[in-house]
Amino acid sequence: MYPSGRCFLGNVILLLLGITEAAPVIAQQKAPIPEPRIQETARKTAAEIYRDTYQQARTAEDKTALAKEMCETALQMPDGSADQYVLLRIARDIAAGAGDATASLSAVEKLIERFEIPSAKIRAETLLMTSKAATIAQYTAIAEAAMVVVEDAANAGEYEIALTLCDATRSLAEKAQELSLANDLLAKLDVLKAEQLEFQKYLAATVRLQLDPLEPVSNLIAGRYLCFIKGDWQRGIPMLALSEDVALKYAAVQEQQAGNAPDALLSLGDVWWGVAEKESSMATEQILQRAAAWYEKAIPNLTGLAKLKAEKRGADVRHRGAMANATVLEAPHERDRQGRSGLHGRLEAAKKELLVAHGGTATTEAAVQLGLDWLVKQQDARTGVWSLTGPYSNGGGNENVVAATAMALLALQGIGNTHKFGKFHPNVRSGADALLRMQRQDGNMFNEGSFNHRLYSQAQATIVLCELYGMTKDPRYRQPAQKALDYACQNQSPQGGWRYVPREDSDTSVTGWFVMALQTGLMAGLEVPTSTLEGIYKYLDTATSDGSFYSYQARAEPTLTMTAEALLCRQYLGWAHDDRRLRIGVDILLEDLIDYNEQDLYCWYYATQVLHHMGGKDWDTWNKVMRQAIPANQVKEGQERGSWAPDNDRWGHHGGRLYTTCLSCLMLEVYYRHLRIYKPDLPVPPARAH
Repeated sequence: MYPSGRCFLGNVILLLLGITEAAPVIAQQKAPIPEPRIQETARKTAAEIYRDTYQQARTAEDKTALAKEMCETALQMPDGSADQYVLLRIARDIAAGAGDATASLSAVEKLIERFEIPSAKIRAETLLMTSKAATIAQYTAIAEAAMVVVEDAANAGEYEIALTLCDATRSLAEKAQELSLANDLLAKLDVLKAEQLEFQKYLAATVRLQLDPLEPVSNLIAGRYLCFIKGDWQRGIPMLALSEDVALKYAAVQEQQAGNAPDALLSLGDVWWGVAEKESSMATEQILQRAAAWYEKAIPNLTGLAKLKAEKRGADVRHRGAMANATVLEAPHERDRQGRSGLHGRLEAAKKELLVAHGGTATTEAAVQLGLDWLVKQQDARTGVWSLTGPYSNGGGNENVVAATAMALLALQGIGNTHKFGKFHPNVRSGADALLRMQRQDGNMFNEGSFNHRLYSQAQATIVLCELYGMTKDPRYRQPAQKALDYACQNQSPQGGWRYVPREDSDTSVTGWFVMALQTGLMAGLEVPTSTLEGIYKYLDTATSDGSFYSYQARAEPTLTMTAEALLCRQYLGWAHDDRRLRIGVDILLEDLIDYNEQDLYCWYYATQVLHHMGGKDWDTWNKVMRQAIPANQVKEGQERGSWAPDNDRWGHHGGRLYTTCLSCLMLEVYYRHLRIYKPDLPVPPARAH
């Protein structure tokens, strides 16, 4: 069963601080840490209440259960009270002593949300405590969590905390024989030490600038730190413009005076490119990224060799950035036997392994890259959104910027891009920002458009926010993602599913998108009530007569498309790999392999996921056709190069070219986009609603 209530669902919680951006919601006011005298009174009372239970908790599992119970009890106390603080601290200590990062970090998050606690310090402290009691099998998960916390602490200027945690978890990675991770941590140590030295110089420079804001040397030190280490160009450029370094001062002044003429933008890119060639390795990447940004802005209005040069340099920078930064650290909900979550496959190293292991090819990856290249060209640079109707040819029948933006972001995120990392992280950032601006206080993001688009769009946008939070643990996305999940649960119909209007009626098509939204929320460590999942189970039972063949609504005729979508829901809700009903349904899907003479990408999208989870011969049969047919039908030349034409698709006239391109990319990302639910020879489904 999925537990309900406010306590987390047994998830590893890795929290990454927001440094430069504020969440688009009103922050909860935090309480001060209670005075020691008051804490002691509460601690004695808690010890009296839980003494017998603690003494009986002899195993790590028993202690974890006790910690979760105490966490749940704490959340029933008045927020900010000494009782709540003490119970959460004790819960954290007990869980850490049991080696359970899931429960210990869950308690820590609740503390950080409610009390004025130095977040980097307590997160690092908790991981170090947990590591002392953890088994070798748990070391990798702790070390991966530490990578996020280390970055968090460094961004907050807490370099001593970052260095201590980084060094300690490097040892854990080595003991777990995760040599690649250990090497990453070792390299991170060197970077942190260099950054710490620059940070100390920066602090000293800011003190001098308070006395003399025009002092050139201090402006140079502060400007270099902000621009080249923190990437804060908005604050750093004015300082570089006042510095004593001739080249940097010239580049900064040029940037302050830059207009929108393509030649001027190209020239500015060249200026920063030249600066990068003379800089140290620490600064080079940031400067090249700056040059590439100006090149990208100039390219649409350039021609000839100038355009080719800008495109080549931009591609070179993206390639360097992808190699250095594409790793996405995420905190799992459902973990496999190696402690990995459903989103783990998007990690760069895991992605390469899974691509080969599950039958992907260089051709499928090239098609994905080409498709994403087309997608980012369609984004509105000003607003960050995508459109279903253009600016490309063969647009959809009706505009829906929420659905268009959500589908495009899902395709970009499916290969590992987030708002922080990856080749297309600027596109993800601006698109996600657009969704946050659309979100109302109740969690709804669909504000205009056809009524029958509303909940489709809401579910897709919810998946986007949950993925971003799950992959980065950036707290800026936690509350918006949870609000979107709450909106889904509150607007479930009495039948147990969703359709066009909140709380009215159900159909399998809309319900399937919400199932994936809820499951993604669980993967991200967010909260979903048991009752919501049980309601879905109830609805699905009404859309089938035998559990194998499903209809659009109760008592309607079954279809192949709804069968594929419903079976994916059943897999995520806990059906075993060898369930007879699932087996029959899979055989039905395999009777209709991909055939572009009867193009139905919506059906293929769901069938691809079902069969990927099944693995074995089922997946081999489907994949041998899919991995050839999808890339073969991609547009290879012309203005729409990289996209998939919607002309002959069953729903192409509704969704248009962007819809068919996004679904095609998502199918080709299936090898790593979600880890398989079932493992070879041993079904390991996620926690069940029934």
